[in-house]
Amino acid sequence: MDVKINIIPAFRFLFDNSKSWRYRVCYGGRGKGASWNFVRALLIRALEKKTRILCTREIQNSIKESTHRIICDQITALGLDRFFVITQNNILCANGSEFIFEGLYRNVNKIKSLEGIDICDVEEAECISEESWQLLLPTIRNAGSEIWIRFNTRYADDPTYD
Repeated sequence: MDVKINIIPAFRFLFDNSKSWRYRVCYGGRGKGASWNFVRALLIRALEKKTRILCTREIQNSIKESTHRIICDQITALGLDRFFVITQNNILCANGSEFIFEGLYRNVNKIKSLEGIDICDVEEAECISEESWQLLLPTIRNAGSEIWIRFNTRYADDPTYD
């Protein structure tokens, strides 16, 4: 596979495998390029080896309120359409990698029953409640699993800062 994907140097930490990382976090203001670069890194991981990726946020009333659209857009922009099958509810890679999209709030039983998540991508994490973190963290339990968090700074006492 001869595909070149550019990642801004500030986001190369997403590829640092020098040790086992449980959390990979990016925070700051809007316009820093986090969404595109996180998605590109997730696509690279999905292409490299079979990976089950949960893309989540606090409230997701529909798939339109998820990262589904930006992932689809990046697949097309990067010319990766031949490697992925895009459905209304998930995205599948030719090697068995899978992107799943779920909101945390109101999906307690569904989230708790998820198995085999390798990477959990948490979008707009400044909105994640303490209860949702308590639900999510024990669910991501595969050996070597990671939680990727990106958020815009809001309040110092937001549960995500903890």
